[in-house]
Amino acid sequence: MKFLERYVRPFAEYCVRTPLSEEELVRALRAELPAEDALFSGKIWKAFFGFCETFIRERKDPLILYPMLRGRGNNSWRCKVHIRCEKAENSPGTLLHITLAPDRRLKWFSFVWLGFALLWGIVAFCIGFRLALLVVPFAIGFFFLISEICRSMAEGEVPRIRRNFEELLHTLEEKYAAPK
Repeated sequence: MKFLERYVRPFAEYCVRTPLSEEELVRALRAELPAEDALFSGKIWKAFFGFCETFIRERKDPLILYPMLRGRGNNSWRCKVHIRCEKAENSPGTLLHITLAPDRRLKWFSFVWLGFALLWGIVAFCIGFRLALLVVPFAIGFFFLISEICRSMAEGEVPRIRRNFEELLHTLEEKYAAPK
């Protein structure tokens, strides 16, 4: 549905050039960042308790990063960093296409939430609970209110996530770039 698309559209898209090849970048991300299911990683626990800000890489695709920010709880609408590599023409290195966007699965969560609210209203109305005609619009309105609040909070975090990613990329370039 088009009205739910606005909640999962990207916050920002931009390009960055790096001297690392795609293979070097993937290798560096695997070496430096914990995977999403690495519960006993020190970096994850430091970030969880607010001592540092870091990223967690997706195990299946290390070019998708989840930000862990200091001082904020978990926001489902917080953007993930999607990296798409392109070989730069006439120069060494790689052109990175960066997309900061929330998880596309949030659209399905929205369908489930709204579907449950409607189903609950229909069942309640059928068994004689006439107040369901008032409760269902409030449940749907509450969903959109929370979605708007979470989306606006996530939009406010985008500059911080972008800065943290660019610092991470700079650190990886210094550490893993082959000397020319």
